[in-house]
Amino acid sequence: MAKAGEGDPRWIVQARKDGQNVNAWHWAERDLTPFAHSELKKRLGGVVLVSGDSASAAVTDVTSVSGEVTLVTRKGRTRYFYDLSARLVWKGSVSANEDGSGERVEVSGKIALDDIEQDAEPAEFNIGVTIDGAEGAAHRRLKELVRTHGFAEVRSTVADVVKQLRSMAESA
Repeated sequence: MAKAGEGDPRWIVQARKDGQNVNAWHWAERDLTPFAHSELKKRLGGVVLVSGDSASAAVTDVTSVSGEVTLVTRKGRTRYFYDLSARLVWKGSVSANEDGSGERVEVSGKIALDDIEQDAEPAEFNIGVTIDGAEGAAHRRLKELVRTHGFAEVRSTVADVVKQLRSMAESA
């Protein structure tokens, strides 16, 4: 072990007057939680879940985003840790009959998006959908369309935000 003042001058072991973390050697954390929350709210609000002649649905509100995102740098390596969840409100309409005829029935509900974690792929995010009020055949049909088509849109949007977080981690 080198004594203070001895050894290779490339070793920066003394306290620096400028306070720099040379080559990101020492532990440093950045809280990206506010950025992630605002980005998820911005991007998930207004996502079109279903679009068609007989049915349509879209996210009308992001009621909450919770969890945290931390960017950690140590010994020149950058890692990110995140665990997020979101609650969405959606509204849509569907034809009363399966063949697309009849009056349009208004349907509203909620989407719960959980387990958005750094270890999970978008296909592994837990997403649940509920309908507000009575559940008739038309309501169930739109709920199933939201589940089959809308979840893919939500996962894609969240995956884009995750890619942005990862690129921030790589460029830090």
